[in-house]
This record gives sequence, C-alpha cells and structure tokens, in this order.
Amino acid sequence: MRVLMLSWEYPPVVVGGLSRHVHALARHLVAAGHDVTVLCRHVAGTDATTHPTSRQVVDGVRIVRVAEDPLHVTFERDLVAWTLSMGHAMTRAGYGLLKDWQPDVVHAHDWLVTNPAVALADAAGVPLVGTIHATEAGRHSGWLSHPLNQQVHSVEWWLANRADASSPAAAPCAPRWPGCSTSTPRRSASSTTASRNAAGRSPTRRSPPPAPGTVPTAARCCCTSAASSGRRACRTCWTP
Repeated sequence: MRVLMLSWEYPPVVVGGLSRHVHALARHLVAAGHDVTVLCRHVAGTDATTHPTSRQVVDGVRIVRVAEDPLHVTFERDLVAWTLSMGHAMTRAGYGLLKDWQPDVVHAHDWLVTNPAVALADAAGVPLVGTIHATEAGRHSGWLSHPLNQQVHSVEWWLANRADASSPAAAPCAPRWPGCSTSTPRRSASSTTASRNAAGRSPTRRSPPPAPGTVPTAARCCCTSAASSGRRACRTCWTP
C-alpha cells in the first residue's frame, strides 16, 4: 500500500510526542512492506533560500520537507495564520508529488495538517484517515472559552467528520452530558486500513457543522479528565 502521511513535526523537528509517533509508524509500515511518504516541514524560522523544499529517503521512508513561506507570522503569536501558511506550502509540495506518485490513502496527523490533507486526498481521489493525537477540549479540561480554542476545536471537528476513518487512539470515555454516547463502536484508523466498503463507497458522513458563531463559549466536553486519565474525547464531543 502507498501511504501519504502529513505531520507538522517529524525528526529532526520535534515538538512533542507526535513527531516520535509518526516516525515510528512510518518506519514500521516500511518494514511491513508498504511504500510510505511523509509530508512535513522544515524547522520554524527558516526560509526557502536556506531551507528549500527537499526530498530524501531515510530508513526507507520518503520524506518531503517543505520550505516556509516568507510571511511575518509565528507559531506562538499567530497560530491559525501560521498553520494555514504551512498548509499552503504542504499542499503545493503535495500536488508536485502527485505528478509522479499516487497514494492509496492519505493519513493526517492532528488538526494542523487538516487543510492540506483534505486537499490532497480529494486531488488523489483516495480515502482520508485522521488521527487526533490530543483534542483541544482534552488539553483544556473540556472548556473552550477562548476564540482560539474554538477555532482549533472546529478544525478537529472537520478532520474527524471529513475522514473516512478517524481515531483518538484510546477507548471511549463515560458519558457526562446529554448526547455523549459510548455505544458507537470506534473504527480503527491505521495507514493499512481504509474504511471503504466492498462497493467502494465512503461511510456515511455526520451532519454538517453548525453555522459560524454557534460554538458555545463555555462548551464542556464529556472527557474533562482526559488529560490526567490518558483518555481522549469521544466523537460526539468533537462536535462544536
């Protein structure tokens, strides 16, 4: 299987555990006989002159590392603008990759690569797998009181609902608010499984997102102890 993974961090760019997770997953998939390409970025603060978009193969994994666009934005001060800029660079590099290599599945790791992952899965006409490594609600004990929290949460919702398979990589939690149900079975989300059925149809989508401005300013996720317990928010709680 040809797998295209997108991640905003990949060694030597290490921000947290996501980088190590994607690195290990990519190498193990290659060892299992799969053709894996990772689309990622150069270290922040570089430019296309000193760090142009590059392609290399390390441990059997093809790594396409994109250059930063010359915008005066930073991760710390302009998170959403910085993420969209990175996504634009990844999309351009991904379109170039699709000219001579076609994936069987696109795997997005976390909300920051949602835009390019959706664009490339659509362009290639293949299933999209999404892995939410940590939800915004889980990081903030269930409260989404700031506009930035709500923006990130809405992109997580988009990835979870747009993906043909999604995974919070943990068992469901106990319901703590109306509508939060643990009865819906989770579908496995790995790069080696695409959740298209035998007829080639995508699973049924959930309802579309609510209109802008309807995200509650004090939305309470059912997984208020997610950070301390290691659990992840259920799919219902990803809905704004």
